[in-house]
Amino acid sequence: MMHTSKTLTAASLLLLFLALPAASGAQLMGVLTLDRLSALDTWGTGAKAYAMGGAYISISDDALGLIYNPAGIARSNGREISFGMHQLWQDVDENYEGNLTGTQGSYTAFGHIAAIFPYETYTTDVKFGFGVFRVGSSNLEYVKEASRPDLGGDVRNVFLQTGNIYHYKFAVAGNISRNIAVGGTFIIWDESPNFTEEISYSGVGDSTYVFTDNVTADLDGVSFEFGIIARLSTFFHAGFVFSTPAWITYQGSGSEYYDVTFQDGSGWSADPYPFYGEEKFTLPMNFRFGTSLQAENLVVALDVSYADYRQTTYGGKKLYYENDPTIDIMKQVWSYRAGAELTIPWTALSLRAGYMYLPQPFRGIDELTYVEDDGNEFWLTTEWDFVKMQEERHYYTAGIGYVFDKVLALDVAVSRGGFERSTIYLTDKRVCTEFIASAAYRF
Repeated sequence: MMHTSKTLTAASLLLLFLALPAASGAQLMGVLTLDRLSALDTWGTGAKAYAMGGAYISISDDALGLIYNPAGIARSNGREISFGMHQLWQDVDENYEGNLTGTQGSYTAFGHIAAIFPYETYTTDVKFGFGVFRVGSSNLEYVKEASRPDLGGDVRNVFLQTGNIYHYKFAVAGNISRNIAVGGTFIIWDESPNFTEEISYSGVGDSTYVFTDNVTADLDGVSFEFGIIARLSTFFHAGFVFSTPAWITYQGSGSEYYDVTFQDGSGWSADPYPFYGEEKFTLPMNFRFGTSLQAENLVVALDVSYADYRQTTYGGKKLYYENDPTIDIMKQVWSYRAGAELTIPWTALSLRAGYMYLPQPFRGIDELTYVEDDGNEFWLTTEWDFVKMQEERHYYTAGIGYVFDKVLALDVAVSRGGFERSTIYLTDKRVCTEFIASAAYRF
């Protein structure tokens, strides 16, 4: 068996999330951190918008404007309080050269809480909004198993991570004319992921090497957004949102240890070794544009977004491929969202459906990590390679909503989709089903 995957060696698997001694390896490990944390792309929340595939940039007229287009809160009617919850089911299949493993996870998470308050002036009405939004999930569980004759044994990787990315948003918006509204948002990023990783290797006889890593981490950052919504005609609306780079700090602490059993049955266990590390990232600017047809009982919307993830930096340096710095390990991404809402005539019941196409910004994947031993010391090697996307990430959505007495809106949404990517040795397939429930009270 001949393996030609690129290899990165570190003193411990913690270095998948914190810095490696070699600059090139650290760059690659940095992007693996962002990929696992789902920090490279934040999706959104709110059952009404989610049911329409998140195509909400030119529709925003409620508290969800805080996340989709801050200018939208200027179009809201009076005060509003909004709340939502998420339920996520995730299936992950890993196939390493015929060794297929599947894991399933179910997670319940807070979705959002937000409020809008108007402030009247002599010239115009200004709206203030603030809220906490779950914009991404870091919940991930997988098992990778491999028979490696070239290493003289079998390898097993077990990874379990929990956490969600939250945005704390503070916005102000106003109408500068009858048909145009503008707004801006200050965003605080926050995430507190926890993960446990176990790397085990079974060699000749009953010999085993097991490395365990338990980490508690914290991600903090800031960014800004600016938006505009324009009523182009009675039925056609357009919106635009610009997001500044996000300046992120990642800190992690925990403990790691080895358990070893030799061929003769003897063995030893290392004392837990504590560690701490801190790294800085800058995520690129993002541009989003949306247009919609808004008739009396029908709304149809399309959103397009663009981000050049090649501009992502780690420790102040551009992320690059250490074997050839001219090859980017990140790419520029165009994402598309489309949705529709049909309100049943003479009722307050709305039916919604949508579609999201969200390509992966990272071009690689960590295939396998294993313990190596030269007789004097132990270390870990992580194999990494570029991937071929067998199926890009896309989701289908649907939902319903009902408004009671024009003041209380209840909405539910469901989405299902996933992606599949592969290298020469590994196929990684994920399918996610998500249920969202939201309520909004306007007064």
